[in-house]
Amino acid sequence: MAVFASSAVLAQTAAQIDAVVLDEMAKQNIVGMAVGIVKNGSIYYARGYGDADLARNEPVTTNTIFRWGSISKTLTATATLKLAEENPGFSLNDKVTEHVSYWPEHGNKGNIRVKHLLSNRSGIIHYKKKNNCPDNKSPGYSRSKHSSQSYNAEQAVAVFRNQKLCFDPGTSYKYSTFGYSLLGSAIEGGSGTSYAAWVRDTIKTPLGMSSLQQATGARNGYDQRCHILKQIVAGNSAWKLPGGGWESNIVDLAKFANGLLQGNLLNNTSRLWTSVAGNPAYSYGIKHSPDKSQVWHEGKHDNSRALLYLYPGSADRLGIVVMINGVHSKPVRIAHHLADLFGRNHNDNKAPLVKTCESDCSGTFSAVWRKTNSDILLRRGYNHDNFYAEWKFLRQAGYYTDDFEPYVQGGNVYWDAVFRKGPGANAMVHDINFDGFSKKWKELSSIGYRLVDLETYSINGRRHWAGLFRPGRGKYAMQRGLTTDEFAARQNDLAKLGLKLIDTEPFSNGGELNWAGVWRAGNDGLLNYNLSTNDLEALRTERLNAGYKLIDIETYKHHGKQLWAAIWEKSSIGEKWNANYTFCGTKSNSETWNSMGITNRHNQWREQAYELMDWERD
Repeated sequence: MAVFASSAVLAQTAAQIDAVVLDEMAKQNIVGMAVGIVKNGSIYYARGYGDADLARNEPVTTNTIFRWGSISKTLTATATLKLAEENPGFSLNDKVTEHVSYWPEHGNKGNIRVKHLLSNRSGIIHYKKKNNCPDNKSPGYSRSKHSSQSYNAEQAVAVFRNQKLCFDPGTSYKYSTFGYSLLGSAIEGGSGTSYAAWVRDTIKTPLGMSSLQQATGARNGYDQRCHILKQIVAGNSAWKLPGGGWESNIVDLAKFANGLLQGNLLNNTSRLWTSVAGNPAYSYGIKHSPDKSQVWHEGKHDNSRALLYLYPGSADRLGIVVMINGVHSKPVRIAHHLADLFGRNHNDNKAPLVKTCESDCSGTFSAVWRKTNSDILLRRGYNHDNFYAEWKFLRQAGYYTDDFEPYVQGGNVYWDAVFRKGPGANAMVHDINFDGFSKKWKELSSIGYRLVDLETYSINGRRHWAGLFRPGRGKYAMQRGLTTDEFAARQNDLAKLGLKLIDTEPFSNGGELNWAGVWRAGNDGLLNYNLSTNDLEALRTERLNAGYKLIDIETYKHHGKQLWAAIWEKSSIGEKWNANYTFCGTKSNSETWNSMGITNRHNQWREQAYELMDWERD
C-alpha cells in the first residue's frame, strides 16, 4: 500500500476508495488490480488490491508490473506531438514517406500522413477485426517478421507492410495498432534516434517513470470462460511497442496521467484531444467526451486491462488509472465509481452481467431467482484451495455464501457457489468423512453456528462431506444416511416439533437412494421428491397459486432417470425458475437466439431485479 497525501480527509476517502474497489472486484470476479488517483498536481492515492494468483499467495502492490495495452498509443501520441514541437522539420501534416524510407511511396500508402496515423484514419488494418475493411484478409497476430526480442521499428512494420489499405488515407476511421507501429517508425525518422530512446528522453526520464519498460517478458492474467477464471500467460508484446507494448507499475502510469494533466510534457496538451472530423470520439491517441471534460484510453491484452481516465478541464485536475489482471473486467465502471467520490456524477450503476460464452460450456444448469435487493455473486470452477482463498477474499469484501455445489471431474472436486452481500460470520467445512463432519458440526453448533447448506460427493469410491454455516440459535437438526421412506418419516416427525426443512441432499449408497437434510425452527418446510421435470413444473404452478416459493432444488439420477427434490416455503416475494439449460445457449446469427442459456436467463432476471437464490448443476 502507498499513500502519497496525508490528512484526516484522505483517511476517510481512502476507506471509501478501498470499499469501492473491493466491491467492484467482487462483482466483476477480479483476482488482482491496482488503482492510482492524481489530484491537484500530485499522486493522491495509489494501492494494489487482491493477488496475482488464484491461490492468493502473491499480493498485488504498487510495484506490480501490468501491461499498458493500447494506452501505449497515448504515450506514442504524446511523443509524436513533442517531436512536432521541438523539430521544425517534423509536422503532423508530413507524409510518412518523408521520415520512413521502408514505407511504400507509391499508391495510396504513399499518401498516409502522420496525422492520419495519430487519428486512426490511415486505412491500415487492425489485427483480425474486419470492421470497415470487409474484403481485406488480416495479417492477424503473425510476428514471424519481427524476430527481435525488443522493439525493432522496421521489423514491426514488415508485419503489415504489404497489406492493402482498407480505404484511402483520411477518408474514414479504423482503429489500428499497426498504424501506431508505423508512427513509431516516423518518430525514429523525424528524431534521428530510436523510438524507445525518444520516449525515454522526453517522457520517461522527465517524469521519473523508473518502471516503464518494453513488455518483452511474460505476464500472468485471467479471462472468464464459461464464468470460470482461466489463467492465461501473455508473451512478448514489444513487437507492437508504440501501439500496445509498454508496461509499468501503477505509480508510473499515474505519473504519466499527472504529467498530461499538469502540462508537463507538451506546450499544448489539449492538442491530444482535439476533435478530428469524421471520427466518432477518437482524436490523437486518446478518446474524448463531446465537451472534452473527460478524456481516456483503455488498454486490453489477452489476460489484462488498463485504463487512463482524465478530467483535464476540472479545477482539481483529477485523473484515475486502473490496472487489472483480468481481461473480462470493466475498468471504466470502476473509474466512474471512484470519480464520483470526488464530486463527479457518473452514476454508473448498471450491474455487471454474467458474460455469455463464445464457445460451448459443459453441463446443464437449473436455478431459482427471487425478487430481492440483495447483491448476488456467482463463482464457478474453483479447486479446494482456490475456492477457500476466494471465499476468504469475498468475506473481506462483505460477501458470504450459503449455497455451494461440488462436482467431480477427472478425480478432482471443483466448486460453484452463490455469494450474498451481508454482514455476519461464515464458516465452511469440506472434504471430510462422515464422522469428521459430525464432529465439526457439533463444534460449530456449540459456538452459535448453524448449518445452511449440506453437500456430499464421492471420489474414487470414498464419500466426502461439506457444509456451509452461518450464525444462528434455536431448534436445529441434521440427519444423514436415511432411505427415502425413513427420510419422509423423519420430515413429518420434525415438522411436528416445529422444525422447518431448509436443505436436502440425495446421494447413492450402494445403488440405493439415500438422503440427508437440515432443519431449523419454523413452519412451511414442504418437501417433494422423486419428481420428473414435468412433474416439478406442474407442481410449481400449483405451489405458486397457493403462495409457496422454492427455497432449495436438487436434481439426481436414479435408475437412469433424472429426478428432482424441492423444498418450499410460504412467501410473497416474486420467483423465477429455469431447469436444464445449457450454460451458453445457441445463436442462429449475431442477433437471434435459437435457445437460451442459463447465463441469458440470469442476466434477464437480474435486469428485472431478481437475484440468484439456488443453483444446481446436473
